[in-house]
Amino acid sequence: MIEKLNFDLCDQLLNHSLNINKGDQVFIDIYGECEDFTEILIQKVYGLGGVPYLFKTNPKHLKTIIKKCDSLQMKKLAENKQQLMNGMDAYISIREDHNLYEFNDLPPQQYQIYTKFYQQPIQMTMANIKQWVIIKYPSYAMAQQANMSFEQLLLTYHSATTLNYKNLHSKAQPLQKLLDKTTHIRIIAPETDLEFTKKGIPSYICDGKFNLPDGEIFTAPNVHSVNGYISFNVSSSLMGKTFNNIKLVFEDGKVIKFESDNSIEFGDLIYSDSGSCQVGEFGIGLNPHIKRPTQNILFDEKMLGSIHLALGQCFPMADNQNESNIHFDLVQSHLKSFGGGEIYFDGALIRKDGLFIHPDLKGLNGI
Repeated sequence: MIEKLNFDLCDQLLNHSLNINKGDQVFIDIYGECEDFTEILIQKVYGLGGVPYLFKTNPKHLKTIIKKCDSLQMKKLAENKQQLMNGMDAYISIREDHNLYEFNDLPPQQYQIYTKFYQQPIQMTMANIKQWVIIKYPSYAMAQQANMSFEQLLLTYHSATTLNYKNLHSKAQPLQKLLDKTTHIRIIAPETDLEFTKKGIPSYICDGKFNLPDGEIFTAPNVHSVNGYISFNVSSSLMGKTFNNIKLVFEDGKVIKFESDNSIEFGDLIYSDSGSCQVGEFGIGLNPHIKRPTQNILFDEKMLGSIHLALGQCFPMADNQNESNIHFDLVQSHLKSFGGGEIYFDGALIRKDGLFIHPDLKGLNGI
């Protein structure tokens, strides 16, 4: 199974996500090991006439550096990597975790230095490359976090990442058309009654170009229009910390009250700057092969029957002018097994308990 996954994932990455052509310079950024996959990926890039460049990071060594790092050191490391990335035609970020909580015992101030002066500048450089894609490679740690066997994870991972994304895009176009002409959105679910407007803000179909797995459509609210309350029934993680039982109360676009099982660190994150307590994204999950939470946000925000809000930085494809150093995705499933939920566009019920009821959108229920 793992060998088939490696070959199929490489094909999806290079031919669909990045569309590698002869002469393209491809930056392959590996965090962890995934030796066999990396070997196949390099060979496949060459096979398409591309030029692969490999950058590998050992998590153990990186952790040791972060423990005593300073801002100047992180700036220099980022600048060195940015020089290598500049001029590339495509960028692939591949992360393989053997212990998802390995960085949890790092001093918070040291991790913040690493995030601010290394991670964020690298992400900005990545975003300026013509084609880029981010994946997390399957590991036993990922399977354990998802409460799955490794074989179950591989099956889910393979079907979710090798989905026919052109077909998904085609079936999502009626939803995009409807969403683009909608000005008012309301979400009702257990402990949730949230509303906002989105005048003048477009939507974007995520069809495997920037993430694998993929499968969502997103937009953003007018930043000061978010009002009401919402309770998230899926765990969310940011900067190595996992948060559960998150509840937010909004007034004129800002979080004025919150609850979380890790309230001090959650509060530090969402009040870390002026935009971190405001919403930069609203998304609807569409991937039919992701039907239960995996505790991995790259999967969970695409989960069929879900919605998500992101506190912090907006995306340029749906720019609501909110700026922040964080982008914190929070997921709510509307499947009946999670308590159900409803989405309204301009007062009309569009989706109930995770299933689209609008006649033009029913094709999205199974894709």
